[in-house]
Amino acid sequence: MLNQSGIYQIRNTVNGKIYIGSATTLKRRWAVHRHRFIKGKHHSTYMQRAWNKHGAESFVFEPLITCAPSMLIYYEQQFIDQWNPEYNTCRTAGSTFGRRHTEATKLQISKVKCAQQKATKYTANGATRTLAEWAEHLGAYPSCFLFRLNQGMSLDETFSKPSQRKGTATIAKLKKAIGVNTHLVRHRLNSGWSLEKALNTPNQKELVDVGEAKVTKEAAAKIAGVAVTTIRKRMNKGMTLVEAVNKKSRSAKLECFGEFKPMGVWAAEYNMSRITLARRLKRGLLLCDALTTPRRGKK
Repeated sequence: MLNQSGIYQIRNTVNGKIYIGSATTLKRRWAVHRHRFIKGKHHSTYMQRAWNKHGAESFVFEPLITCAPSMLIYYEQQFIDQWNPEYNTCRTAGSTFGRRHTEATKLQISKVKCAQQKATKYTANGATRTLAEWAEHLGAYPSCFLFRLNQGMSLDETFSKPSQRKGTATIAKLKKAIGVNTHLVRHRLNSGWSLEKALNTPNQKELVDVGEAKVTKEAAAKIAGVAVTTIRKRMNKGMTLVEAVNKKSRSAKLECFGEFKPMGVWAAEYNMSRITLARRLKRGLLLCDALTTPRRGKK
C-alpha cells in the first residue's frame, strides 16, 4: 500500500492533531516529510514546532485510501473539508504533480537564489562576511564553502580549513605522475582531507599489475576468479587491492573434465557470471553441462 498513490494523514499522538496530504508514492512522501522535519524546513511551521517540541516518536504516518493519481486532488479536498486538519496551512488541496517550470521561470529562480546567496552573511572566527568575501579572504571558491556547509560542518570549521585553490595546478600535474583522478582529489580536499591523504588513498578504480599489464579491480577479479564483492569485503578488512585479488579463496573446488577449480574460476573461463553457474547447479545440472549449455538469446 505504501508504494501506491493515495491520501494520508500525519497524526500527533500527543494531542491528536493531524495533517492531510496526497502523494503519488506514499512511502516516498513520508520520507520527504521526515527529512524536512529533521532539517527544520517543513512548510507547515505549526507542525514543525510540534515536531521539535514532542519529538519524532510522537508522529505517525497513516495511509487513508489509495486511488489513481488523477483523483488525488479531489479526495484530498474531501478529507480536508470533512476532517478540518489542524496542521494544514492551506485549506485548498493542491499538487505539483506533473508541473514543470518554464525556462524563463527557472532563470528568475536562479537569479533570486544567487542574490540571496550574495547577500547572506556568515559569522565565523569572530568575523562576519558574505560568501564571496570569505572566498576572496581565504583564496578559495564559494562552491567549496557551500559543499562544506552541505556536509554538516560548523561555520568555524568551514571557514578555517586551508584552501586548495592555489594548489589546483599542482594537483593536475600530480595526476599524470601518480595516476590520480583530479576531480576525486578536489572532492576529497573540499571534504577536509589533507593533500597527502587525498593523493595516497587508493581509488576504487585503482590499477592492479597482472603479468605485464595493468587492469582495473573488476577485470582483476574476473581473471582471478573472485567476485568483486569479495574483493571489496577484503579491502574493508584492511587488505590492499593486490592482496585482496591474490588471496586464495576458501571455496571448494569443483571437478570437470578431469580438473579441479573453484566455481568462480570455472565461470570466468567460460565467460559467464558466478551467479548463473550457481543457479544451473542448483537446478540439478552437472558442472560440465552447466558450463557448456548456451545462454538464452545466444547461439
